[in-house]
Amino acid sequence: MIPKGGWKLKEHSKYRLILWFQDGQVRTFYSMDWQHAFAPYDPALGVQRLTRLVERHQQWLADFQLSQHMSINGSWSNSS
Repeated sequence: MIPKGGWKLKEHSKYRLILWFQDGQVRTFYSMDWQHAFAPYDPALGVQRLTRLVERHQQWLADFQLSQHMSINGSWSNSS
């Protein structure tokens, strides 16, 4: 079930979070909610982890964007 060449964050993650901080830094995080034969698949788990990051860094954030990976064409759709 593991893709040939291993897992790749940008290709196999279901969600992406971009954080813009007040000091001008930008950080991108990807959810680690991949399907695997030996692990239970819960797509909400990836969103929960990214939401926790926003809550933890809320006082330093200027803005954030949560996007969902569209597997049809490989693009990201904005959801915030």
